[in-house]
Amino acid sequence: MNKSRKKKHSQSSTFVSSYKKTHKQKQKQATASSVPTDHSSLVSNLISIQPLEPLMIRDGRPFHKTPGIRAHTMGHLSPTTLAGTIRTMLYKKAGIDAPSVRSDGSAQSSQPTSDQQIQSFAPLDRTAISRLAIRGPLYRWQGSLYFPIPQDMELNEIKSSEASSDRYALNIITPVPDHSTDVGCYGVGRDGQLEHVLWPPYVEDDTSYTKPLESHRQPAYVSEQWMYHWLCSPKMAKDMHNDELQHWLHGTTFNLASKPSSATKILNASHRDHPVQPAPSFMNLFVREQRTHIQLDTERHTAQDQHLFSTESLVFPEGLTIEAQIESRSNVWQAHGLSSVDELHSLGGKRRLARFKEQKPMIHNSNRQSNTTDVNDFWQGPPKTLLKKLKNSTYLRLILATPAYFTKGWKPGWLNEELQSGDHLKRWAPGLELRLRWACLPRWQPVSGYATANGNQEKSIRRMVPAGSVYFFEVIAGQDQVGTFVRNTWLKPISDGNRRGEAHDAEDGYGLALWGVWEQ
Repeated sequence: MNKSRKKKHSQSSTFVSSYKKTHKQKQKQATASSVPTDHSSLVSNLISIQPLEPLMIRDGRPFHKTPGIRAHTMGHLSPTTLAGTIRTMLYKKAGIDAPSVRSDGSAQSSQPTSDQQIQSFAPLDRTAISRLAIRGPLYRWQGSLYFPIPQDMELNEIKSSEASSDRYALNIITPVPDHSTDVGCYGVGRDGQLEHVLWPPYVEDDTSYTKPLESHRQPAYVSEQWMYHWLCSPKMAKDMHNDELQHWLHGTTFNLASKPSSATKILNASHRDHPVQPAPSFMNLFVREQRTHIQLDTERHTAQDQHLFSTESLVFPEGLTIEAQIESRSNVWQAHGLSSVDELHSLGGKRRLARFKEQKPMIHNSNRQSNTTDVNDFWQGPPKTLLKKLKNSTYLRLILATPAYFTKGWKPGWLNEELQSGDHLKRWAPGLELRLRWACLPRWQPVSGYATANGNQEKSIRRMVPAGSVYFFEVIAGQDQVGTFVRNTWLKPISDGNRRGEAHDAEDGYGLALWGVWEQ
C-alpha cells in the first residue's frame, strides 16, 4: 500500500515538474516574435490588392435578425482579415482546399486529388501556407505609401477674432529628463508607479491660445515622404509641410508641384516626358457608405414585412490599392505554382470582390546595404539618410505602422519591470539594450473574429496597441548595433507571441515597426 502511494506520488511530482518546465518554456516563447533572423534564403513577394467595390469590414457589434439593425464596419482593414484572405486565395491557387468545417463542427481539409497535383504540391500542404508570414496592410495612393498618423504630434486650432484668419498649429511631443517637483503628467514625477524610469513629455507650443482639433477634422494617414521627414526630424517635417497642412485643414487646394521633394526630382529625372506629380502629404478617413437591405420571402418573392436592415462599407479613394508583403522560403513560393498571382477574390463581408496581383519579388540579402537614395519605397528598407541618423543617435522612436499585441498590455513583453529590454533583442541585434522612456498611445483597440477551422467559433476579444502609437527608447548598451537592429526590424512585426497559441499575430502582420530619431 505504501509502495503504491509512493509510486503515485512520484508520478504526480514528475507530472507537475514537467508541466512547470513546459509552462516556463511557453512563457519564454510568448515574449519572442516568430520573425526569422536568417534572411539569406527568404523571398518577399509584394501583393497589391485593388478593391473593385466598397468593402465591408465588420466590427464586433452583434448583428442579429432584428428589424432596423445595422452591421457596422471598422474604419480600416485589419491585418487578420487581410492575412486570412490572402491565405485562402493561395489555397485555391495551389489546388488545396482551405480549412472547412464538417457537419458535426470538427475541422476538415482536403488535399489535391490528381496524381500530378499530389506530386507537385506534396511539400506545400495547408500547414505550409498557413505559416506564411504576411506583412500588412499598407495603403498606396498616387504612387506613395500611406501610414497612420503618429501620436507624438498634436494638432491645435488657433482661435482669433477674425474667423477667416484661423490657423492650425502642429505641436511636437518630446519626453525630457526633467524630474522637478513642478512636472507631473499621468503619474510621472509625482510618486507615480514608474516615476524613476519614465520621463514626462514636453509639448512645444508657441501659440498664445489654442484648443485641440477634433479628431474627425484631423488627417488619418500621412504619406511616405512626410513620414520620412517626421522620422528624420519632426521639426523639419513641421517646417516643410506646414503650408500644405494649413491648406488641407482649410479644405483648399495646395499646389504640390510648387515645392517638389527630393524624391520627386529623382523620379522626374527618369520620366522627363511625363513628370511625376508628388502625392498629397495627408489623407482623410475612408468614407463609410450605408446601404439599406430587405429580406425576400422565398415563397412569394416579395419583401418581408419588418425585415429591413442596413450595412456599412468602406469606400476607398479612386486609385487606392492595399499592399501586403508575403515572406517565404525561396523553394516554397515559385516551386509550387504560387508565382504570378493575378486573381479575383472576395475580401471582407458580403463577398465584395478585389483584384490580387503580385508585384516584382524582392530577394533578401543579409549583406545588402540600405537604399542609395534618401527617399524610396519603404518596403525596400530604411532610407540611407535616416539610417545614418539612427546609427549616431542615442534615442530612438518606434512608430507602429499596424496594431500590435503585447503580453503586458501597452508594454512590450520583452521589457522587464525596469522597462529595459535585457538580452531579449539578441535575435535582431546581439548586445543591444534599450530602455523605454515614454509612450504616446491612444485608447486600446479591440480585435476579435471567428475561427473557421475550429467549428466557426468566436475568438475572444483582445486588446491591441493601435497603429500610429509611438514609443520612445534610450539606447543604454550596444550603440554599434543600432543600424543592424533597425534594418532587421524595419516594417517587420515586433508583436509578442501568444502563449496559448490561439493567435499568430507576428505571422499576420501585427506590429510592423518604423524607427525614427528622437531629438533632445
